[in-house]
Amino acid sequence: MAQICPDAEGQQASLGEMRFRVSGQPAARDVPRIGVNLGSQTSWGAEQLMSNVLANPGFESTRDGAIVVVREVSGSEFTDDTTWLARPAGFWKGARFSVRTGRMAGSEGRILGSDLWKGYPHLRADRYLAGLAAGDVVALTRESATGQPSHWWWQNPDRIHADPEGRPGSEGRQSLVMTPDRGIPPAAISYVDQIGDRAGKLLPLKGTWEVSFWAKSIAGGSLTVQLRRENSSPFLHETVLPSVHWKQYRFRFQPHDLASPAGLEFKLEASGAGSEVSIDDVSLAEAEPSVSGFRPAVVETLRQLRPGYLRDWQGQLGDSFANRLASPEARRPFRYRPGDETAYGYSLPEFLELCHQVDARPWIVLPTTMNDGEWSEAGAWLKAQQARYGFREIVVEFGNENWNAIFRPAGILDAARMEDAAERGFHLLNQAAGNDPRILPALGGKFVDPASLAEAARRAPDARLLAVAPYYARSLHKAEADGPRPGQLFATEDRPMDDYARLARQSGRQVAIYEMNAHSLDGDASPEEASALVSSAASGSAILFHALRAMEAGVSRQCFFTLASFDTFRGDRMLVRLFGITRDLSAPGRLRPTGLAMELGNRVIAGDAYDVFPSGQAMGQPGPAVALRAFHSERGWSILAASASAQPVDLVVEFPAGQTGLPKSILWLAAPSPMAGNEAEPQVSLRGEPAATDGNRLRLHLEPFGAAVAYSEPAGVPLRNSTPEKRTRPSSQQWR
Repeated sequence: MAQICPDAEGQQASLGEMRFRVSGQPAARDVPRIGVNLGSQTSWGAEQLMSNVLANPGFESTRDGAIVVVREVSGSEFTDDTTWLARPAGFWKGARFSVRTGRMAGSEGRILGSDLWKGYPHLRADRYLAGLAAGDVVALTRESATGQPSHWWWQNPDRIHADPEGRPGSEGRQSLVMTPDRGIPPAAISYVDQIGDRAGKLLPLKGTWEVSFWAKSIAGGSLTVQLRRENSSPFLHETVLPSVHWKQYRFRFQPHDLASPAGLEFKLEASGAGSEVSIDDVSLAEAEPSVSGFRPAVVETLRQLRPGYLRDWQGQLGDSFANRLASPEARRPFRYRPGDETAYGYSLPEFLELCHQVDARPWIVLPTTMNDGEWSEAGAWLKAQQARYGFREIVVEFGNENWNAIFRPAGILDAARMEDAAERGFHLLNQAAGNDPRILPALGGKFVDPASLAEAARRAPDARLLAVAPYYARSLHKAEADGPRPGQLFATEDRPMDDYARLARQSGRQVAIYEMNAHSLDGDASPEEASALVSSAASGSAILFHALRAMEAGVSRQCFFTLASFDTFRGDRMLVRLFGITRDLSAPGRLRPTGLAMELGNRVIAGDAYDVFPSGQAMGQPGPAVALRAFHSERGWSILAASASAQPVDLVVEFPAGQTGLPKSILWLAAPSPMAGNEAEPQVSLRGEPAATDGNRLRLHLEPFGAAVAYSEPAGVPLRNSTPEKRTRPSSQQWR
């Protein structure tokens, strides 16, 4: 596999026919398929993952967690080292603290008061902090019981409050109370599918849907439930007269969602001056939800992608382990940054059930703010889940990107202290899990700093995986009048990956990729040009090229980023079509080319992996701008290939002599041009044709910036789109 070295014009000479040979010995055994980050649940964009599309359905209060890095300590008082993390005076009063590093590691107590000291967050504990020192890490956790629940909007909010009484049988700890007067009726409102015209309907209402909620009323109040798009008449408009006893109400309906794109508004409005109406455990979902609690479109899309791993990263850095296990009705929104923004996530039980349904290995991110008891509880729970599901392995990561300053509110920037805190947690987790070898603690590090992860391997012996994120194409530049060239997507960071291969050999640890995709948020390409390129067929080939480059360095565990994200802001606040490998989840299979590339690769990744290198060259010598990997399993031999060349390439791949089960079929990433995409209409797909073999040789054609697999299809299983199609090849000049 080769580093890309385009000439000054960004072009490459024709590569013509190229000959390769498959190594006689496997480079890796029992390799997993490519994984994907499941990502966060949101109510406005493409990330509407859960069956119940209403966040915080039990009207629960917010949970806060944060990391303090001690700047100064005096007696029972200490300060944080970062001014912008200050909360209002008294915010942390009553919170619990747990010292995570240093001589006092494991000590816990209560915070009696909080304010500012010389601009720094200042806290007073309920005990003398003998042994606490500057630089030590302290975790804070707080569960509020005041204020109106987050993730809802309010009409006449002065007449709405949370009540500590929930409905009978609920696992939640509170409900919502509305007290109408003769003014504007109080209402709780949830807004869904709010991204706007640029994407269309990301949550079209199809088939049968169901609304359910629990309610009661004192003094004869009424409650009206309504669902509508903001530009149309309601799909549902019903009024109930609750009694003084809690009762569940259900309404099934078939919406005719034919209006132009607009946000969905779900409203619960109370009427009856002098009455009191209580509401709890609200749901808006398709009438036949999946077993896991995720939308059927999510489950079916993942089954199509066949991920080897699902990574659970949803901003949960300040969450508690108990909240990670809570049912949807009892689950609290969580927050780790100052301000009003909170997240509402899916639970670990839901996540593991989803992994089981789609045959993926779980990759879990546990909060840095967990105390010793929580780490032990997590180990025991994971041991039980491993016994229940029989996963090949469960990866457990300590927080997310502790090195990254944007996560500082619940991150530990100092590598040594982060490693100490992680080692303490991992040791407790491993003990409680019975040192199960299938539970793999992982430490994340900065991709361009291999030396830091080498030190982590020394300081944290319980961490069995070292994980990095080799994003690529960070800056896209406008090369000429027709926009940025596809070749920019293929430039590689060879040296760090080689360093990680060396680190793995020297430390006995395995290196993994927790996130990978284009990160094209810089450069002088316009947002429109950048969006066209990162959502193109060439982008699909590029992500496979980089995955293959990592496999060559010995990295088997890889997760693309991310399942759903329609677009994201650049530094100039303009939007680019990153990072979702799906265009959206409005229906199963709305894949971008990067998603099709993942499906393509996962068709053949199985069994043992073999290096493929140019004939006549020794292993490790520079090769052409084509990445290849061979796999051998009980189904036979397969090849995964991606090209960074602007010219067509014809490959001849020679398998070891005497082998059987050679490829019979080819599946390729088909597009009218490398710049075609699936945004407005599907132009890129997977197409099949019979393979051309001669003895132990396979002939494989790759279009410019193309990708393909060759594999031996199991008997009786038809190849998708197997009818050969005549391919029209645009000129190389058109594809540059």
